[in-house]
Amino acid sequence: MRRQFLRDILLALLMLGLNLTPVFSQPEIFFRQDAGVPVFYYDISNFAADSSSLSRMYISMQVSNDVLQFLKIDNGFEAEYEFSVVILNKEGDQVEGKSFRRKALVQKYEETNSNQIYQYQHLQFDLNPGKYQVILALTDRDTKKTSRRKEKVELRDFRKKDLAVSDVLFVERKNLNALSLPELSPQIKESISDTTKQMFAYFELYSPKTFDAYQLTYSILNFRKKHLLDQSVRISKTGWRTKVFLPIDIHGLSMARYHLLLNVKGGEKRQKIDRIFQVRNFRVPMAITNLDDAIDQLQYIANRKELKRLRDAPKDKKRQYFEAFWKAKDPTPGTPTNELMDEYYRRVDFANRHFSGFREGWRTDMGMVYILFGPPNDVERQPFNVVANPYYETEIYAYQIWYYYDINRRFIFADHHGFGDYRLENPMAIYEPY
Repeated sequence: MRRQFLRDILLALLMLGLNLTPVFSQPEIFFRQDAGVPVFYYDISNFAADSSSLSRMYISMQVSNDVLQFLKIDNGFEAEYEFSVVILNKEGDQVEGKSFRRKALVQKYEETNSNQIYQYQHLQFDLNPGKYQVILALTDRDTKKTSRRKEKVELRDFRKKDLAVSDVLFVERKNLNALSLPELSPQIKESISDTTKQMFAYFELYSPKTFDAYQLTYSILNFRKKHLLDQSVRISKTGWRTKVFLPIDIHGLSMARYHLLLNVKGGEKRQKIDRIFQVRNFRVPMAITNLDDAIDQLQYIANRKELKRLRDAPKDKKRQYFEAFWKAKDPTPGTPTNELMDEYYRRVDFANRHFSGFREGWRTDMGMVYILFGPPNDVERQPFNVVANPYYETEIYAYQIWYYYDINRRFIFADHHGFGDYRLENPMAIYEPY
């Protein structure tokens, strides 16, 4: 009874969080005053430039409608946002940068909350081969809030080798006639959502040597290293640069992450490429990468019977049961977005990013509290060795206290050994009334 009571409370608190802010927590934030920072996704890849001395950095950025602030206008709803990119060399000097202000227009209010409608930005920079730091940012022009990401990138010199292979992009068939990389509109984060369509891996082969064709072997493996597909193909050489659109049969692949292994032979040389891609064959948040993991992560809000039914479901029924579980808890049935599911897995993703150590972040005490209650209003930290601590009679290494003023409670976490493994010291605070 107590466990069911707890789950009822936690679902209510999740709903409370949804009522407080449209986007309650994001991977870039920790405190509630920062809620609403627009999360975006990006991909950076490397190809040969047209100039013999340069290397090409290709950047794709993507944001879904549900994290932008839309305003009502005469013919629908409008959101204004800005993508920006700054590129620094290894000395920290800026060598390139661009900023793009864009507007997103939709006709229906439901489309403003959709996590399946995306805004994109594709751009490319030709730079000297070498190491760079890329700073990407997205600003919502209405809320004035900005999220930033940093990535270290090394651009290769493709002309120094007898055989070289670019990075791999996943594209759809409709883009096969594209003349430039931005026209390819690749899948961001290698996420493939429609398994009824044939997908293509686009990459380029480079070789100054004279021979007629490349021999290419490619395989699809699951994360247990089991081969699901093995194929060989002959690709005619079209000069120093050969563009390849490799068809990939993804029909029948369930929602999970996979390896695409490429083994290229050109003349007497060989090159291997390993690229990870994600299949999403039904509507789920971007944070979900594996259905079985997503089911395990429900343990904080699903009872034992529900979890057993989901875990033991036949392979062809598991997706159906998972969708039914969340449909029953959808706060806005009839719309394409399940805000409660999106929020729950945003918090799981945050926990995995920030609290992982000996265990996955979502399994830690801090991860559990964050998933269930969201970001705290305030945090009191003592990160050093504590001998005389007002909350403990014994010596501990460090502690944190998370304060939730809205629901009148606090959670105390202690690290007793100095390894960063914080344990919840007052678990009964979960049951306190709010």
